[in-house]
Amino acid sequence: IAAFTFAEYTVEFFISWLPFYYETKVLFVIYLVSGNFKGAHYLYSEFVVPTLARHEEELDKALADLKDLSKAKFSSLAARAMSWGQTKGQALIVQAHTALLDQIAKRQQAALLAALNTEEGEAQPAVVPPAPKARAVVEEVSETAEPEPEREEPAEKEEVIGPAAGLRNRKK
Repeated sequence: IAAFTFAEYTVEFFISWLPFYYETKVLFVIYLVSGNFKGAHYLYSEFVVPTLARHEEELDKALADLKDLSKAKFSSLAARAMSWGQTKGQALIVQAHTALLDQIAKRQQAALLAALNTEEGEAQPAVVPPAPKARAVVEEVSETAEPEPEREEPAEKEEVIGPAAGLRNRKK
């Protein structure tokens, strides 16, 4: 039935103008489906099986070649995916490690400066520079990885003049 449907779809435009085409088509489908006539079994055993038997070696060889080709392609794609994953994974681990070290260093320096400032009587927040060694490692990994887009610094807020100025200045 699938072969019939395919053939019908491709040539229907050319043969649909024949008289009694649709009636003949319905009768043919009934012949194929009906258990009394066993039309599909007859067509399969008389046409499909002998054709497949004649070309069995060619089909087996084509399937084996296709199997080998698909294995090679899959292996190549898997190797590329693993390589990409390792590169990206290493870069991600180094960046996460560096960020963690920076946060730890900032907190330790901030705590130390806060302790020193409270001893001297000053209560000012401490500004901590990033760790230079960690930045060098990130730059080294970034050279092998894809460059990240540059981030723009947020613009400073401009003072609002007019009726809305009173509302915004109250929130500050």
